[in-house]
Amino acid sequence: MKTEEELKTIKEALSAVHKPLYTLEIDLEDDEMTIATIYLKKYDRITLSAVQKLATSGDALKATEAFLKATYVGGDDLSLVLNNLDALRSCEQAVVDMISVKAAKLSKN
Repeated sequence: MKTEEELKTIKEALSAVHKPLYTLEIDLEDDEMTIATIYLKKYDRITLSAVQKLATSGDALKATEAFLKATYVGGDDLSLVLNNLDALRSCEQAVVDMISVKAAKLSKN
């Protein structure tokens, strides 16, 4: 686990390269005292397609894992999350939020 200062330095460096940069904080223990912080870049079309395929096949955990592996750019070690079932499951909603489509606005002229 990295210190807050290390995470801050990493975040600043990554923010210069990845726009937008997403921060995901995940509880690793039930006591909410051990938190992993990972940074994710914006997904691409290939990642979206693969994650949607896995999600529609009924394997939300594989979809979440694939998404995190494809978009992870730094922070605490990703294996801290991937090797912890509860932590991985807690990331599902964040992944859904990231890939949710924003509605376009249609106007009749």
